[in-house]
Amino acid sequence: RKVGQYEEDVFARRRKRDAGKRRAMDERARQLAQETADASAVAAGAASPFGTLYPPRTPESAKLWRDLEAFADARKYDERLTLAPQGAVQRACLHLYCNLLGLVC
Repeated sequence: RKVGQYEEDVFARRRKRDAGKRRAMDERARQLAQETADASAVAAGAASPFGTLYPPRTPESAKLWRDLEAFADARKYDERLTLAPQGAVQRACLHLYCNLLGLVC
């Protein structure tokens, strides 16, 4: 009985820790979304604060954005998304989009 109770305590602590991590990730995503919205509120015709990387302009970067956005919306925190962007611009897009969506690259 002691072993069973000990295991239940361990699992309860793990569930509590995981819930805390999820809340922290959700809060960070909300903060990034707010910062992005604030940064995107530039005058009409002004340059994007992210240069030419955001919003996505090429078909490849648009597909990358959609894939990352779908992954972020799924909220599967224990899974990994494997992507193979080609070239330095795509890697820069990948890192920027991950930051905007609150994902870890």
